[in-house]
Amino acid sequence: MSQNRQRIQGRLCRLVVVGVFVLMGRGALGAENDALAEKISPPVRLLVQAIKDRGITRTTAPLAGLSQFSNFLARIDDAGSIQTYLHVDEMTRAQQEDLKNLGVVFEIVNDEFRIIQARVPFDRIEAVAGLPFVRRVTAPSYGVVRLAPCESTPQRCVTEGDAILHADELRAAGYAGQGVKVGVISDGANSTNQAISRHELPSGLVKFGTCLGSGGGTCDEGTAMMEIVHDMAPSAALGFGAGIGSSLEFFNRIDDLRNTFGADVIVDDLGFYAEPYFEDGPIAQKVQDAINHGVVYVSAAGNDARSHYQGDYVDSGDGLHSHQIGPGNNVFTVFGSNVSVILQWTNPFGAASDNYDLCRASQTPSQCAAFNTVQSGNDDPIEFLGLSCTFGCDLQVRLVSGSPQRIKIFTLGGDFTPADQVAAGSIFGHSAVPEALAVGAIDAADPGNVDIESYSSLGPVDIFFPAPVSRDKPDVAAIDGVQVGGFGGFPSPFYGTSAAAPHVAAVAAQLLSGLATPPEIRGALMDHAVDLGTAGFDFTFGAGRIDAFASGQPLNDPPTGVTIDAPATDVTITQSQSVNFAGTCVDPNGDAGAAFLWSFDPASGVTDKMVKNPGNLVFKNAGTFGVTLTCADGFGVSAPGSDTRTITVNVGSGGSTGSTGSTGSTGSTGGTGGTSGATGATGTPPPSDQPVAAAPETPPADNGGTDSGSGTSDGTTQTSAHSGGGCSLIDRMGQ
Repeated sequence: MSQNRQRIQGRLCRLVVVGVFVLMGRGALGAENDALAEKISPPVRLLVQAIKDRGITRTTAPLAGLSQFSNFLARIDDAGSIQTYLHVDEMTRAQQEDLKNLGVVFEIVNDEFRIIQARVPFDRIEAVAGLPFVRRVTAPSYGVVRLAPCESTPQRCVTEGDAILHADELRAAGYAGQGVKVGVISDGANSTNQAISRHELPSGLVKFGTCLGSGGGTCDEGTAMMEIVHDMAPSAALGFGAGIGSSLEFFNRIDDLRNTFGADVIVDDLGFYAEPYFEDGPIAQKVQDAINHGVVYVSAAGNDARSHYQGDYVDSGDGLHSHQIGPGNNVFTVFGSNVSVILQWTNPFGAASDNYDLCRASQTPSQCAAFNTVQSGNDDPIEFLGLSCTFGCDLQVRLVSGSPQRIKIFTLGGDFTPADQVAAGSIFGHSAVPEALAVGAIDAADPGNVDIESYSSLGPVDIFFPAPVSRDKPDVAAIDGVQVGGFGGFPSPFYGTSAAAPHVAAVAAQLLSGLATPPEIRGALMDHAVDLGTAGFDFTFGAGRIDAFASGQPLNDPPTGVTIDAPATDVTITQSQSVNFAGTCVDPNGDAGAAFLWSFDPASGVTDKMVKNPGNLVFKNAGTFGVTLTCADGFGVSAPGSDTRTITVNVGSGGSTGSTGSTGSTGSTGGTGGTSGATGATGTPPPSDQPVAAAPETPPADNGGTDSGSGTSDGTTQTSAHSGGGCSLIDRMGQ
């Protein structure tokens, strides 16, 4: 999640100043009654009133630069249209025409939740809210990238997390994400062409959606996240979705990556602070649906440990029913140049009956009420404030009516004073989905990589609806503070749980490339993580810092079926003839990284070979010699058993003879005169049920001298030769 709130949100709440707080009331829109005003959320009401207070009309709007009034809570373009969510009961063609006649421009229609994302002219907001089929007009739920502040330093090519998490060792064992598709959702990935040209990303990656920078980011956090995945799982295909624009946009990106791109793994680093904190909201449900369809889902846990408060409401007894934070303290103090404060409490969304207000401490109840919604049984338990708090703002939570509930507050663009911070429980939303992997952050530069970042969000997650349950979060921790390419002005090193999450997604892709199925990934990563903090699972590190190689080892199956394919039987030849050797070793994990060892009797004069198919090898010494084939996989696990052949080499008389075919009978004696490698007669073809030896491979060089030759599976014409020099190599299966 984003710890650098000033960077990620841009100009927060420019229009919300003290004067507006004093002047603004529920009837300020000119609504005929408060019931109509209540259908319009405070951020939208505030934005409209700020424009009207400046005497701006639809005619003069294009000259007023209205987009400067956009903030984290509400956004408007220079034409004077406010981006909104229209919550409707139904949507017929006639109702669509009613909205279009009021100048409404549709952007996204979500039938599942009956929400229309649309642009509405600021002077038509009240008219739209007055339509009988429109239940509420609210600002969209905007996403926030979970990026932490950093200083730029010289870049490197590969994330430091690759070695720290032992992903390099897993890759050396043959697991590099081959055959796996990883989808990334963030603010944007506008500089992928530059990253591809610098070989930091692969060509052919797929992108969905666009990033226009309205969230205040660089539109390249997604580029940096994909770089991390590509560093660690270079064979995985990459897809990207720009999902910060709104929660409905986020829904579409999950659909794009799952259904169109075919992602096996999806990772995101976005937080939606208008989503429910005490229940699974629409985004969490969407993530769960992706998991139910076989997607491994990874999400940044958040960077909110210093900007979060949670506690059960206690009346301070000050006559205003303000919440008592601690003994003698009923005031939250927040610092930040542009701060958005979000309050929620334990009522279900759409059915809140307890009415809480979020206020400046200096405000009277009536002044505070102007900026809050009356929760009367069919509302959401949420309130917002936008503030400029460079020198500190004093806030209160007041219970207007109803019963005490648990309250939760987040501040974006600023932090609470240490006395008011509650790090526990600062994970929320789709990161809290039980089967999603919520990832905390550990600095790559931390000695031993054993300390959690001070901003990394902590668990547990308390869910109240539909039934109370406490969820163990985060799941695991990974690495931030890593080098990326810095494309599009994105900062490097890359800090925050935004950086940690793609490390986990990359390791998941490695495990999926032959070792595990999607349902096994979460357990493998958690069961074999490096335990940190309190012994066992804790709410700081989760199961601990992931270890890619350790997670893969127990999923590994030993190779089986060691077979010498050529020669198919024991062979008798004459000195200086050659025999063709080829073998098979079956690895249940996809033949990834297996190594072969052909062991020859030292008296034979043939050196051992570490290749799959050594090809034609010349036997210069007479005698009876054993040959053994064994193999081991990339984890060093040997196949049970081996296969052997006996090679009988007779003393030559005169000239040397032609070599024996890999499965045919011994060739006849070559011509006289001592000519090495004279032509041998055709051997007997192998029976139809015998395997045919593989075509000979060019053998590698060997320190003991290169034995080479040519031969065919049916014993046809062959030649042989011998020369010195070289070294042996390992031939990996499947390459």
